[in-house]
Amino acid sequence: MSDASDPYPDPGTDVLKNVPGLRNAEQCGAFETLNTAARIYELLQNPVRGGFDAAHLKAIHKHIFQDVFAWAGEFRTTLLGKAEYLGQPAAWFCNDAHIATATAGENYAANRSGATAKRS
Repeated sequence: MSDASDPYPDPGTDVLKNVPGLRNAEQCGAFETLNTAARIYELLQNPVRGGFDAAHLKAIHKHIFQDVFAWAGEFRTTLLGKAEYLGQPAAWFCNDAHIATATAGENYAANRSGATAKRS
């Protein structure tokens, strides 16, 4: 749990505020797994088109998590992550300016087949 200024946790629980209002961590985790898996399958059938810029990544996130979190597809306003990732690099917690800087000069759309972009 975190302080009252953090908009994501459900007060008095160890879960994030979620669309169905689940307050039990196991139930919320199962709901998230089931629904995000279904949405990822949809994306495999009908991808969100775009250039892997901030708006595109937000659209993908919104599609995947729309059933789980009302804030899906928005940049987080606080450092947020699953406990098992605490202490890991926070590269996935960034804003659009960081994404633009990190991807400048690299063609992510052309490399989405799995090839890695060359970095200097």
